[in-house]
Amino acid sequence: TCALPISVHGLEIALTPEIDAAANATGTGRHVALVNAVGVGRPLTRALHVGADVAFFYDEAPGGRTHHSAAGLSFAWQARPKTQVDIGSVIDLSRANPHVEIYAGLAHQF
Repeated sequence: TCALPISVHGLEIALTPEIDAAANATGTGRHVALVNAVGVGRPLTRALHVGADVAFFYDEAPGGRTHHSAAGLSFAWQARPKTQVDIGSVIDLSRANPHVEIYAGLAHQF
């Protein structure tokens, strides 16, 4: 994995390509698995940040190739100097298995 962050006019852009030598399901041998994610983010206020991303997955497994993609939207709110609240959603863009996941999180530094 190699993250390539870029900032242009207050817009944060990140490219994260990944190449894996994934283990075969049989436990012997390896195959190529690729991921490419692109994300953009921007602060809306000093305490609120919005981000959107899309990721593409490709797996060249001996049992068959798989391709799918997903998109996400997230918000992060810095409630206090050491506390952050996150909420977001991820949408699987595959026609064979479309679904939406919604998540929320709380982080506090002690």
